[in-house]
Amino acid sequence: MLIYILSFLLNIIIGLLIFKGRAAKQSDKAKKWYLYLTVIQLTLLAGFRGYYVGFDTDSYTEIFNRIAVSNYSIFNTETWIEIGFVIYCKLISLFGGNAQCMIFLSSAIINISVCRFIYKYSIDVFMSVYLLMCFPYYYYSFDIIRYFIAISIILFFYKYIIEHKFIATCIVIIFACAFHNGAIFLLAFYFLYKFKLNVINTITTVLIMIIVGLFFSELYIFLLSIGDVFSRYLYDSYWFGDSSGGYLTAVMYGIILILGIIAHKINRSNKKHLKFSNDAIIGVLIVLAISSILFIKARMMIRIMLFCLPFLAVGFPNLLYVTRKDKVTKENYFVLTYETLFIKICIMAIALYYHMFMLWNNVQNIIPYYPFWSN
Repeated sequence: MLIYILSFLLNIIIGLLIFKGRAAKQSDKAKKWYLYLTVIQLTLLAGFRGYYVGFDTDSYTEIFNRIAVSNYSIFNTETWIEIGFVIYCKLISLFGGNAQCMIFLSSAIINISVCRFIYKYSIDVFMSVYLLMCFPYYYYSFDIIRYFIAISIILFFYKYIIEHKFIATCIVIIFACAFHNGAIFLLAFYFLYKFKLNVINTITTVLIMIIVGLFFSELYIFLLSIGDVFSRYLYDSYWFGDSSGGYLTAVMYGIILILGIIAHKINRSNKKHLKFSNDAIIGVLIVLAISSILFIKARMMIRIMLFCLPFLAVGFPNLLYVTRKDKVTKENYFVLTYETLFIKICIMAIALYYHMFMLWNNVQNIIPYYPFWSN
């Protein structure tokens, strides 16, 4: 546990030294340096982990080794593994890499993509990285590698969603599905940019999520009828869990949604130049909150929640910082009001508590940590 705490504190110290408490007003160069160092730090910790740090690391090691030594068509190597991941592993092996190289490269892709996403869309990159490390995005990336690569692909090409290019978005989703079929559900996020915070849209979003939760089994059987996409999850505990996420997790994300709505009501700033509307952020927080409720009974919902977390990390600073225009230069700058500062303190305190909760309860079996050379 100590190595994760030290890593977290190191990142905070690096951020404080670079930004000196003014993360929203720092130069573009300072933000890049901080994110470069963050990528290196997170990648080294995750990339050098041993095969039994995380529930699935050893499974991915075994899968890579089977793909690497296969002498027949890569299309027949792993019938249940998506072809994109099979090709990815085969290419690494052909260039002389081993399973540890795959783990390291995957960690680099995951961390580069999310830090690039933060750089492009967050007002306060320091707060965004803080939230990303405190919520389970980083620690879960030790496990479901295929799904996180799929998320990374979408984050890399998120500009097509921002620019409302539906065909390009579909192509990106298909590419992501080559690494994990679950990425098909993320197509729904394309329509969130149209979300407006009003009674009708909020009720509609809530009803859709409730219907999906109530008819999980019927939805799955329908998907199974049109293709063997998720067959190994049928009647699996991933789909029908008795007590998956816990009520406290759902309460936490509910509180975060309430804080986000309050910040939205306080902050009426127009942030169109960020191409990331506050209404869309609230839409993501609603999806996250309802998914956490469904997660109590169905562990599969963690996939949706994980995809929401980069948007939580980027979106909450955008909700908190009010846009002002300099009277001399006429350029925009961002400030916190007393009310949004209080909300910022609350969300960062909740995140810190949840971070310690995850470590204390050894989420994703990441403790004890040991490097790969100790395997």
